[in-house]
Amino acid sequence: MSRDQTFIEKWRSRCFRLAALGTLVAIVPMASGCYGEFFLTKTIYEVNGEVSDDKWVKSIVFFVLIVFPVYELANLGDALILNVIDFWTEDDGGGDSSSILLEDGSTVSFVPSEDGSEAVLSHSVDGLTVTETRFVRVGEGMFEVRDAEGTLTGRIERTENGGLRLLGV
Repeated sequence: MSRDQTFIEKWRSRCFRLAALGTLVAIVPMASGCYGEFFLTKTIYEVNGEVSDDKWVKSIVFFVLIVFPVYELANLGDALILNVIDFWTEDDGGGDSSSILLEDGSTVSFVPSEDGSEAVLSHSVDGLTVTETRFVRVGEGMFEVRDAEGTLTGRIERTENGGLRLLGV
């Protein structure tokens, strides 16, 4: 096997693994019943709608945002991150835990408590937790983000239109 063929085989293998991981990451929110608000995508759409009163300008801006994959990246961000958070924050009864096995053998998991008062996002290698982040409900639509030692690292609040806003400490 030539050097080029070896490179191509490694590249195909890596692409297949990345596609499999992407598919798994995309399926986890769907399997947990998460549909979500698609807040980021809707916000971009609203901004596009306010660019001008001229429908031609709006259409041109829309196509530019499609060619430079702004809508696509916003959809992906909504589906993989924001909608999962949105799903968890709306579920007062807690939710199902989700785990993803990464290519390097480590695991990322998201485990909400039974009463819905908090959730833990952790990254583990060989069964040992490397990082852990806790999301603690402190009020209606308000969550604190804390590290493994309990230090406050940020806050998340629900906005009036159903989105989420990450705030500093």
